[in-house]
This record gives sequence, structure tokens and C-alpha cells, in this order.
Amino acid sequence: MTVQHRFSAILLALLALSVCVQPAWAYSDDRRTHIARATTAYQAMDGKFYDRHLYVEYDTSLGTDDYAVLWSYSRAMSATLDAYELGIIGLDELRERISVIHAYQRHDRPIYQALVMPPFGRMDDVYYDDNAWIGLNLVRYYQLTGDAWALSSAIQIFNTDILERGDEYGCSTGGLYWKEQKDGETNHDRATITTATISLLGVRLYKITGDPHFWEWSKGARTWLELYMADPDTQLYHDKISHACEIDATIYSYSQGIMIGTYATLFEITEDRGFLAVAELLAERMLSEGRHRDQSIEGNAIYFKNLLVLSSVTSDARLKRKIRGTIARYANALWENERRHRVPGLFYVDEESEWSMLLQQASVVEILALLGLDEARYRHL
Repeated sequence: MTVQHRFSAILLALLALSVCVQPAWAYSDDRRTHIARATTAYQAMDGKFYDRHLYVEYDTSLGTDDYAVLWSYSRAMSATLDAYELGIIGLDELRERISVIHAYQRHDRPIYQALVMPPFGRMDDVYYDDNAWIGLNLVRYYQLTGDAWALSSAIQIFNTDILERGDEYGCSTGGLYWKEQKDGETNHDRATITTATISLLGVRLYKITGDPHFWEWSKGARTWLELYMADPDTQLYHDKISHACEIDATIYSYSQGIMIGTYATLFEITEDRGFLAVAELLAERMLSEGRHRDQSIEGNAIYFKNLLVLSSVTSDARLKRKIRGTIARYANALWENERRHRVPGLFYVDEESEWSMLLQQASVVEILALLGLDEARYRHL
């Protein structure tokens, strides 16, 4: 299916989905309440997981060397940016928490590994999706502070990640490997989330710099994703393709979210309504089917952020309400049903757990904070 034909199919699908009615479930959506909840959750995260040097993986690990993996830190990084935008923390605290990223930086190239580097950690693998999340966070941090090192680092991440294009295998050539292809590596998966997130990073770098290098590479990445990873019936994106050319058709909320954010940002830059139509269709599919309900908190935090990016550019008032309502209901359910009262604002993995994880705690902060942000900030998430 060509991109032009895909846009035509999308417009027809949008007409069909527009008649779907969301149940009018009651929920609280007071901005001050959301800010207060985000503040409590952020303070719990900072008090339980940050040791004034690095973040730890579990709330029980302060005083140990069980430092957070890069994926978990990327969500804490994003939550900290949210806290700064809400006025929960000041610039000095923001800069201190963001500077933790340097502890993960490899010495052999400008990229970040999964574990804290020696002497506090050890050498480990590089995951390209983790680096893409860091890159997006650094772009947002640069836009908030003007600190030039962050933009430079985001550009270096982009230029390093795109070297990992999947040309070695004869099927569906293209896409980016999920992780570093070092000697002896057995995982050769090319994941939607890696390719899509680096593509979004490229679009945002183009928006800031105007450098066509970022635009052209991201355009090629989107073409690969549309050709090989988009489901021809639903238009939603499959998870990954293996080195044996097998497609994992799992639909993850964060993959759809990144694609929604990409197309919404492309529309903002170009005013091409074809891009907006893709973003709106993906959002309608996910929202109407309630696809987020069986997904992880961290996946949904990313998905919800990108829904709000779309909300900032669409003129569809019904879709805006549906997006806001979905996030508010989810946030209220998190607060009312999954909050553990042993420590105010601290979220535990399940009812029986004696510990909380940074990945989930940070994602809860993100979700609660989204509803407190001024709408003018949505397109910068």
C-alpha cells in the first residue's frame, strides 16, 4: 500500500470511528488536584530512589549499589522534567537530577549503556531504544533551559543510533536494531519502538536545527515502519521483526504513542493534513478499543504524553475530550486503587509487594503530572 493510498484508507477509517461513543464514566479532572497528587508522588520518588548521587532501582536499595538501569532512569528523567514544568522543583534541582545521565555514558563513543559505568557500576550492553528516550528527554531539557550540552548530546545519540540500521539480513531491510550488535550477540530484533523513537527524535531535532539530515533519515525510517510494521487492516504497529524475518504482531501502547507523536509533530511542522489524519486514526483506534487497559504503566505514560501532543494540534474537540477523559480516568484509578498508604504517594508493584520500583513510580508521576500541565506545553512533551 502506498502512502497516498494509506492516507485515503485512513480518512475512511476516521469517518467510521467518529461514530463510536465513549461511555460517560465519572471521573475527577481538577487541575489543582492533579498537581497536588503529582507533587506527592514526585516527592516520594525523589526521597526513596535518589541518593543525592544516583537513582536506585528499588525503594529498598538506598545505601546499596543497586543503581537504576537506563530505561528506569529515562522515565525518572522525564518525570523530573514534568515536576520542573509544574513548579514542583527549581532549576538547580532539575540540573542536578538530569546530570545523573553522565554516569551512564560510554567512554568509547557518545552513547549511554544500560548500567551505571564503573566505578559505581560495570560495563554492559547498549540498548538503542533506551538512548532514544534519553535523546527526547535531552531535547525537552534543552528547550526548557537552553543548556547547549543537552542538544549536542541528543544529536550525538541520533547520529550513533542510526548507524545500527538492519541491513545484515535479507528480509525487510532497514529499521534499527533493538540492542548493540557486538560480537556474539544473538538478539538481532529490529523493533518498532527503537526505529520510531529515533525517527521522532530526528523530527524534533529538525524542528530545532532545520538540518535536513534529521528530516531525511526520519522520513526513511517512517517509510520502513509503514511498509513492514503497520498492520494493513488496523494501521496499528506491530512490535518487532526477528532475524528470521518473523513478525511479532503484539500491539504496545508506547509504540502507537510514539507514532502518534511523530505524525502530530510532522503536521505541526508542515501543515500537511495527511500527517494529522494518520495521528488521529491511530489515536481513535487505540482509544475506541481501550487498548491501554492491559498495558504497562510505563508504556501508557509514553502513550498518554503523545496523545496530548496530538491534542495540541488537532481541531477535533471530541477527540480532545476523549484523550483528556481517558487519561484522567486512568490517573484517578491509579491514585484511588493502586496507591499504597505505607508511604504517601509511593506506588507498589502489587498488593503483596514490600518494595516499589523506580520505573513504575516515575511513570505514575508522569501520568499524574500530565493533567496538571498547561495545554500550551503539550506539544513540547
